[in-house]
Amino acid sequence: AGPPQGGDPDDNASSIAYNRCSLFLYNLELAFGRARFDAFLRDWFDRNAFTSRSTEDFLAFLDERLLKPHPELFDPALARDWIYQPALPASTQFPASDAFEKVAQARNDWLDGRIGARQLPIAAWSVLHWTYFLDGLPERTRPAQLAELDAAARLTSSQNRFLLRSWLPLAIRHGYGAADEAVRQHLLTVGRIYYIRPVYQALLSTEDVVD
Repeated sequence: AGPPQGGDPDDNASSIAYNRCSLFLYNLELAFGRARFDAFLRDWFDRNAFTSRSTEDFLAFLDERLLKPHPELFDPALARDWIYQPALPASTQFPASDAFEKVAQARNDWLDGRIGARQLPIAAWSVLHWTYFLDGLPERTRPAQLAELDAAARLTSSQNRFLLRSWLPLAIRHGYGAADEAVRQHLLTVGRIYYIRPVYQALLSTEDVVD
């Protein structure tokens, strides 16, 4: 079923399916081991590239390739609980990492002047590290600080739409005019609402206008 007539299509979906599926696959990998699980995924994609498949297709493939050959590693009934039951299984294992804690510490060190932007561990950061860093910057962040970040990491010239989704609204809200042209190009060339909505919201929240 779609959203109500006149409603926002994005309201018909949530992050639950993405996060729960990711956690399900993580638990399968823990149970079967990285090598066996990677081979399973590689075969799934090789067989089904550029086609449509249903949930039941995936469960049948999972049953054939992993569950029946190794029932001692993962209860076959548990797989259907992951898909069809509302609560997470009691046996769920969650990933643990201090990666974001390290990013937060680096952000605090930079904001407090203990390190410069070029001393941030940029080379080791993925786009997820960067978005966590940027999304946690406080309202007191100054345009000069954004310019320092930009000079160190070339954020404005990035072609990664996910990164720009965090960077461009930040630049707009804090008056970093060097990103104005990037904002304009982003809105002219990107169609997906997920990437452009935060930019428009930032524009609406400020008196400055990007021509």
